Amino acid sequence: MIASTIYLVNPISGHGHLDAYARLYARALTELGHQVVLIAPSDSGIIAYLERNAPAAVKSFCFFSFDALDDELRSRSNNPRADLSTFARARLVLAEEGLSGIHDRLRVYSSRVVMRLFPTIGTFLGLDRSNPRISFAPFPARIRLAREWSNLSEGLIFFLYLDMMAEDQQSLDALNGGDVLPWGGILFHPRSGECLGLKGPEQYLLTSKARGALFLVPEAAEDYRLACDNLSVAVVPDVADLEPADEPSAVAQSIRAKAGARTVVLQIGTLTPHKGILDLLEVIPRADPQRFFFAFVGKVYHETFGDDAGRIRDFFSNPPENVLMYNGFIDDERDYNSVVASADIAFAVYRNFPSSSNILTKAAEFNIPLLVSDRYMMGRLIREYDIGIAVPEGNPDLILTALITAAEREWPAENFQAYVGERSIERLKMVLGEAIRTWHAQ
Repeated sequence: MIASTIYLVNPISGHGHLDAYARLYARALTELGHQVVLIAPSDSGIIAYLERNAPAAVKSFCFFSFDALDDELRSRSNNPRADLSTFARARLVLAEEGLSGIHDRLRVYSSRVVMRLFPTIGTFLGLDRSNPRISFAPFPARIRLAREWSNLSEGLIFFLYLDMMAEDQQSLDALNGGDVLPWGGILFHPRSGECLGLKGPEQYLLTSKARGALFLVPEAAEDYRLACDNLSVAVVPDVADLEPADEPSAVAQSIRAKAGARTVVLQIGTLTPHKGILDLLEVIPRADPQRFFFAFVGKVYHETFGDDAGRIRDFFSNPPENVLMYNGFIDDERDYNSVVASADIAFAVYRNFPSSSNILTKAAEFNIPLLVSDRYMMGRLIREYDIGIAVPEGNPDLILTALITAAEREWPAENFQAYVGERSIERLKMVLGEAIRTWHAQ
């Protein structure tokens, strides 16, 4: 393995569960022998995570925040606007461009914030993938400065969450700059085959320094391999941060205390329509309240439910006795894991969702069967490993029948172990190591 420097760019750090991938990829890359320089809003708790789980890797990791890098770049800039406050810049835009200039900047900024933090919600709100998201434009300068500060060699850039990056001309120009390092990244939710055929691949994947792209969905990888003959494409396992908590979190303890001997059905993560929330609300009144207890853990985005927003708000503000609602994020991944471990069945009957979800890996770690949609990748995996039941979306009667079956069946522990084993950090390192070698050779 060629040891090199990897500039790991994480555009959405500081947002709880989503930081897990930054921790896992930083660990995999350092254990493969690379020097890893994280460039992100925050360090995602990586140093503490490495100290607990891979202490020898700490010496191969360093972190520079966007704020620190941007402050230094502004101090070196001759741009007269660089040191202006936000209000002063707004006044200058108003004077030069009028109200339309202010409106355009507010629209782009709000779209970027929503799509940066909550891409699924942004899609539901009508923020199209082709609109500006997170611009690539600032990153060449940030990475040059990070190289200077770390005194490390040239290497590769690795972008986490390419899904959130922009395709505007400014971004493409930045990526085609002469001093940009070769780069690759991961697409968690790539364009579907139909959309790929209509729009083509994301334009940044066709820039001159792009070397490779990683995918969680094999079908998507094959589609992109055919569409982007300049790229080295690979499928990586959907790993999960499975670090256990020292003791169950307060939320996990509350779930078990209130459920008693009842079967706990857990819906965890951001609560939006595609998670099948409306289907589950139809299941609850059909289920025996003495037998089933339902826990919803995650931030609710009422506005994404359209005409059903009032119904969602009313239900969660006054839930039935056999329902627990925790409306908010769980920032510590170990606490998140303890909530998953508190369940007996994980509900993941997502609507029109062709991508991967690492709730499968997390639930399998704790031998918890899942209910998923019978379509797409998740349905195929559940059937292949026999770790749950795949049911049609939008059918509460069949969902309830599947819940009863899942609760009554004895599930072989070896099935869950086989699933998790194929999605271990060691498996990730095997694929990632080969991908990095290939990118270096191009």
